[in-house]
Amino acid sequence: MDERPSFAVGHISLNVNDVETEMAFYKDHGLREIVNRENFGILELRGGTHLILNAANESEPASSQAPFDLMTDDIDATHQQFVARGDQASEIEHGSIHSSFTVQGPSGYSLRVTSSHVAGPV
Repeated sequence: MDERPSFAVGHISLNVNDVETEMAFYKDHGLREIVNRENFGILELRGGTHLILNAANESEPASSQAPFDLMTDDIDATHQQFVARGDQASEIEHGSIHSSFTVQGPSGYSLRVTSSHVAGPV
């Protein structure tokens, strides 16, 4: 019997200033490249969710807060990876459910990274 939940998030999207720079940022942190075009890119996260990167219109700047967060099994190692790469990452904040930090993305948005609390097979 399949114990996984019935649904997963299929696609999330982010408007960015420079698709190529964003693709490199996410690939450096372990996402899998699916499509890489001048104004459009797709990367794959664990579980098959696709992150779609669209070139932002000049009249519509990239968001200041990413409309999603990323979840990781090892928050300390992930934080260290961002810091070692030279990304602007906040200190880890420890909460009652998640520990998390924010990192500045290449387009200037704030991306929250949280600790995982997955229950069962995913």
